[in-house]
Amino acid sequence: MGVHCVTCGGYGTVAKHSERTHDPWGNLYVHAVTGEPSPMDEITQVVCPSCKGVKETAEEAFARRLSQSGIETVMADAFRFKKWTHGGPMEHVFRQVSAFADHPAGGLVLAGPKGVGKTHLAIAAGVECCRRGLLVSFGESRTILGALKRGIVDGTYQDVFDLYAECSLLIIDDYGVERQTPFAEDVLEEMISYRYARERPFIVTTNVGARSADEPNGLTERIVSRFTDRSRVTLLRCEGKDMRPEMER
Repeated sequence: MGVHCVTCGGYGTVAKHSERTHDPWGNLYVHAVTGEPSPMDEITQVVCPSCKGVKETAEEAFARRLSQSGIETVMADAFRFKKWTHGGPMEHVFRQVSAFADHPAGGLVLAGPKGVGKTHLAIAAGVECCRRGLLVSFGESRTILGALKRGIVDGTYQDVFDLYAECSLLIIDDYGVERQTPFAEDVLEEMISYRYARERPFIVTTNVGARSADEPNGLTERIVSRFTDRSRVTLLRCEGKDMRPEMER
């Protein structure tokens, strides 16, 4: 099986463009006609920032991306599209999430009660995107918030934020179940709005929409406006019976 790196194509190096203003003898480069300074475009090869020059097979690259994604191996094995058996009212959701995984674009929000398969489909999409060469970041909202809080203490906050904000596909599971504090609301809204404004793909699962309106940890108006913007986000209502009891047998 051939090597596989989406950045360098398996060569281990990438081209770097830079301008040289002087020749090897220290003479300034000038335009042959105008006589004005005219730097030369120089192309050099540097070590690939993604694979660090290490040759990998496609399966090795997939395993590396999956291990970096935050998706646990046991979940990645259990939650695949080919293992989807729910059917019924969730079949149309399955088809749309599968299509999203083939061509991630914009946002995808899976809203509905617990146990209908939202997390299964979100992880299945993440696994498929890892296999296709994308850099995926997955986490429950509480896990992401915990990592960001630790980042404030140890000075890695911006690195952690960028890990989720800049990846090819961000997946936030169980959005809205975290304890609502000003920090939680602000940082998750900022992360989603950052990707929303730049039209970077994200998947969010939430059961907040299935709760009573008087519960205190509903979605903020700003997030609701993002999730209901049909020009950039697809909101899928997930319905069906709780499949967890059957899966635990």
